[in-house]
Amino acid sequence: MTEEENSEMDPAAEALMKQALESVERITEERKGQEEGGAPAEEGAAPAGEAAKPAAAGPSEIERLRGTLERVDGVRKELQEKWLKSAAELEKLNGQVKDLNDKYLRSVADFDNFRKRVQRERSDLAKYGGEQLARQIVSVVDNFERAIGAAGDPAKLDPTFARFVEGIRMTRLQFLQALASAGVQPFESVGRPFDPAVHQAMSQTATAEAAPNTVLSEMQRGYMIHDRLLRPAMVVVARAPEESGGAEGAPAAPNGSGEEPPAGQ
Repeated sequence: MTEEENSEMDPAAEALMKQALESVERITEERKGQEEGGAPAEEGAAPAGEAAKPAAAGPSEIERLRGTLERVDGVRKELQEKWLKSAAELEKLNGQVKDLNDKYLRSVADFDNFRKRVQRERSDLAKYGGEQLARQIVSVVDNFERAIGAAGDPAKLDPTFARFVEGIRMTRLQFLQALASAGVQPFESVGRPFDPAVHQAMSQTATAEAAPNTVLSEMQRGYMIHDRLLRPAMVVVARAPEESGGAEGAPAAPNGSGEEPPAGQ
């Protein structure tokens, strides 16, 4: 039996083993003493010239010792089986603990992602919640601007009509201020390079007065809501003028081929 197995025995097994060892030591000492000194002469003892034979252990003592050893061996096997069963159960429990720990970590990560997503959606709702309403209001502002533009030069208007146009202009300004409080601002496009992210090209105009791909005019103003595009600007974009195929004012060939007629004709 190894030291590890001895250390795993319960007190009952250790007591049985100790009892068995004491019995073996006692029998060994008795035999050793008989071999060294011999038993005293008694009636029916062997003659003086014959060597005394060691007394053998009685059958009852040997049977008792054998039974003790068998019980000890049985206890050892039972403890070993319990230890193996406990080790298997411990391994199973360790696996369950690992699975539960993995599930816990995944749950924590999922909840953290959910919390961040809700926080982001709440922030977006606060910033862009009025996006649809803002689109409708900027369309109203467009109509005010069209009305102001159709009225013409205020200096040439009838005073009564001029006051009416001025009221429309002030109402437009109030709408723009309300939009600005919600983070909606128009952006300038004329004179800037065409940007497909914020501009919608409606037509192109050949001109030498502006660089190609430059916005010449706005057909409809664009708006931003915070850092997001609310509505693109509808613009007219400049392109390079076409180069003429020949010299200006050059007469066309009679045959239309561009070749000069032969001499003498």
